[in-house]
Amino acid sequence: MKKYILFFMSLNLILISCDNRKKESERLISNQNVNIFKTEGIFFNYDIEGIWVRKDYIKLLQKTKSPFEAFDGIKGISSLNINSKNDEKYHVSLLLNNEETSDGYISQDKKKGLLFNFIWNGNKSIEIKLHDGLLFFNLEGQVFEFTKIKKKVFNDDFCIDYISNITLFDNSEFSLYDTENNKNYNVVLYENGILSGLKNYNRYKIQTSFIVDVNPKDYIF
Repeated sequence: MKKYILFFMSLNLILISCDNRKKESERLISNQNVNIFKTEGIFFNYDIEGIWVRKDYIKLLQKTKSPFEAFDGIKGISSLNINSKNDEKYHVSLLLNNEETSDGYISQDKKKGLLFNFIWNGNKSIEIKLHDGLLFFNLEGQVFEFTKIKKKVFNDDFCIDYISNITLFDNSEFSLYDTENNKNYNVVLYENGILSGLKNYNRYKIQTSFIVDVNPKDYIF
């Protein structure tokens, strides 16, 4: 059975980074500079299948190192999980506010290009574009930009945990101080949620959704 421990960042534990390596999430954005926008050809010429995370979320997370502040800045569609269904449509799972899910599909129109149909505050049908490694669309006057994090798609994966883990911890070793028991631990927090170096505990999770929190704050459990 997996065991979890609650680490209050601001109260009981102090995480001191022992490694100041460049964050992998920065590489994910900077390396995606290939133009994949296509104007001709069949539907599957579009490099669209995969998991796309809101670019603003990644940038805010890099800047603030706070999942709550990053979440607060990207209300709405957080992530898209796009996978092929048949030759005419791509099935899309949407993650809303890092918590709720909805379904939609992407089809190709000869005149309008790629059309994204989904349900969020009513039925929506909007044009999307792929350019310079980004997927973007305009919804009710707001531009949404997404960067692809993974090509391999799992039905329940939106990569919010993955991108948060790797941005904040980068598979690095940290010195953890337990103020209650006056003990130091050297722990490693991996991108997949695995925790090593702490007896009796082998998983961790960063809080990334704050919709129902009365007093939201950053914490790991």
